[in-house]
Amino acid sequence: MLTTDGGHHQPLNCEDTEQGSPFLWTLPNREPPVYFFGTIHVPYTLVWGHVPWLAKRSFERADSVFFELDLTDPETVAQLSSCQMLPSGKTLAEILPEDLYKRLKGHLDYVKLMIPSWMQDENRGLYSEYLFKAITGNWEKKRPVWVMLMINSLTESDIRSTGIPVLDLWLAREASRLGKRSGAVERVEEQCLPLNGLNGSQSCCGVKGCFNLCPSVQALKFLQEI
Repeated sequence: MLTTDGGHHQPLNCEDTEQGSPFLWTLPNREPPVYFFGTIHVPYTLVWGHVPWLAKRSFERADSVFFELDLTDPETVAQLSSCQMLPSGKTLAEILPEDLYKRLKGHLDYVKLMIPSWMQDENRGLYSEYLFKAITGNWEKKRPVWVMLMINSLTESDIRSTGIPVLDLWLAREASRLGKRSGAVERVEEQCLPLNGLNGSQSCCGVKGCFNLCPSVQALKFLQEI
């Protein structure tokens, strides 16, 4: 995240903190001051309470905030969704090795079965089925690398935090609420091209790697061994 302080404030000293690194950098010799803040794509409730006051202060004082992508823009979200898809007419079953495709399908069946138990009581039932479809919709037509990222998000902790925006999105909404000017420093294609540029074997290795690292896959293996 990049912020610019358009007010007449004394520039913040990004080294002046008793909380360790504030994950905040200053672009030197700029007026108004420009700050860079490193964010991660996790629910903001997990990290915002641990963000040092210097970073929070720079955000509060900024009159402009720029993010990696503008996730509040419907067109950006639509483009991100579109770039994940395989060329027209192609399916994952044609690209992945048969055994890997079967493991993937079996894992998704397992997640669908487990989601109700991962959710809060009031969100179970019909909503759990809706949530599963919302996350996995059209997975058979997505590029392997995006399916890999989808698998990584299908964990119990991620499902439990459904509805809580990730840090970037929450900050973007806060910027809008506070009347700050906001924008993006990247275009959708700049994010999609590197990932979509992976060749078939690299993508397959990525999907296969999920089956060794993903906690819910480990749980599935355990259940299969009982």
